[in-house]
Amino acid sequence: NLEDSFKEARDILKDGGYFIFSCFGPQTLKELRACFKIEQNHLPCKELIYNYLKSAGFKDINIETELRCKYFDDLTGILYWLKNIGANRINPLQPYLAPGKLADLNESYRSNYRNNGRVYAGFEVIWVEAVKS
Repeated sequence: NLEDSFKEARDILKDGGYFIFSCFGPQTLKELRACFKIEQNHLPCKELIYNYLKSAGFKDINIETELRCKYFDDLTGILYWLKNIGANRINPLQPYLAPGKLADLNESYRSNYRNNGRVYAGFEVIWVEAVKS
């Protein structure tokens, strides 16, 4: 809950204190979501972050975004990497992928999201700095 988190950050900072953080934005893993036909995205956009910071009582809000890519041999590599870093979420309606379905998704991903022979996963990093009013 960003709104409550920003209010809590404001409460613990001294007047004029800096609140600096980074998070992932909505463009993160858009290739993977497109491949799996997942429309829902819970990552915050710049505008939402700005509005919550403003309403929490911050000023001099500076928000920068940066797109980064991480490269893998195939879709399976992306999925294993996400699992290993703890960033996976289990969909109770589809708890596993049949090998044939995974092969189809891998081919689709490879056809649409490849650069220099490797597939990539995109990450939108949002860098934020704000001052307590």
